[in-house]
Formats: sequence, structure tokens, C-alpha cells
Amino acid sequence: CGDKNNVAVAVYGIRRIGKTSILKQVKQSSEVKRRYYSVLWDVEDWSLPASDFMADLSRRILLTLPENLREKIPFQQNEFKRKPFATFEDFLESIDALDLPKRILVMFDEFDKLIHLAEQSMKVQNPKHPIVKPSEAFSPEIFASLRKALMTRSCFSMIIAGLPVIMQQKYESRFFGLLEPIQVHAFNRKEAEEVLRASESVM
Repeated sequence: CGDKNNVAVAVYGIRRIGKTSILKQVKQSSEVKRRYYSVLWDVEDWSLPASDFMADLSRRILLTLPENLREKIPFQQNEFKRKPFATFEDFLESIDALDLPKRILVMFDEFDKLIHLAEQSMKVQNPKHPIVKPSEAFSPEIFASLRKALMTRSCFSMIIAGLPVIMQQKYESRFFGLLEPIQVHAFNRKEAEEVLRASESVM
């Protein structure tokens, strides 16, 4: 996969300003296609627990790989129910071991929805059992798991897009300064092309 690159691009701005369009342009970029197996996932309607999220993310990554490679990567849905974050880590490790010709690029659209979901999970937790179980709720440990993937897996790259809340310090800190921010505003075609080039240059 090449050298590790532990920076994630964060595309943020108000609603309907063009963030989704940027992600779609990145996915269709010839340079991105040459260098990455890319996954574009709109998580706006996600409502299931963390264990399901990690399983679905892994499944999407698996399906973007060539068929002849998929059979070499262990994927057991039930394992995500028991230990979702360790299983995701093992999943990426098995991909790293293949030394793929391209890296994996995961693009999350509406990432602020995940932040809100984790926030709600913390609010409704049982005071007698303050730990949010990933099999029962959307636990904030998801963000730590993604951070660890960025830091330790050479095959893994990431772009997140959403409202400005994704850049608020209390959530950005979960990525420990790993976010390369790109603020989206109303722009012309030339500016859109510059944003696309910036996204490609930091990946």
C-alpha cells in the first residue's frame, strides 16, 4: 500500500454548499482511481449500534476490492458483535498483509450525524452502567478506532465531510490533530478544482 499517511481530510461547511459534490468528484478523479480503492458512504440515516457500523464499514471496504483479493481477507460478521473494534483492526491488518497495489480511501459524507448519534448515546446511558456497549449503542469509541486505523494502517486513508461541528475541538481532539481542514463556501468552477487538487495532495 505504500507509506503510512496519517492525515484525514475534513471537508466542512453549511448545508447544501457542495460538500457531497466534492466527494463525488474525488471518487471519480482519475488520479484517485489510480491510487485508491475508494468507498463513498453517506451516513446521514445511520442509526444502528457501533458493532453494526464497524461490520458495515468493513463490508463496504471488502466489496470495493477486486474479487480475487476478497477471498484472501477474513470477514466474519458475528465477530463484530463480540468485539467490533478489535475485529476491524484485524480486518485492516489482513489487508495490510496483502501489500495491495492501491490504498483504501473511505469517504464519509454527513459525518456530523455520527457525532450527534454518539452524543445521544452518551446522554441516554444507564447511570448504573455508564459504559456504552458497542453492541447496544453508537459508542464514541468508533472515532478512536478510526484514528487508530489512520495511525497504524498503511492501507487506510479517510475523508470526512459534514457541518462545521466536525471541526469542534472536543471531537477533533479524538483525531489528535490528524484532520486537514477544507472549508467549503460558495465557489466557482476554478475554486472547486482547487479544492479537488488539495484533497488529492494530502491523501
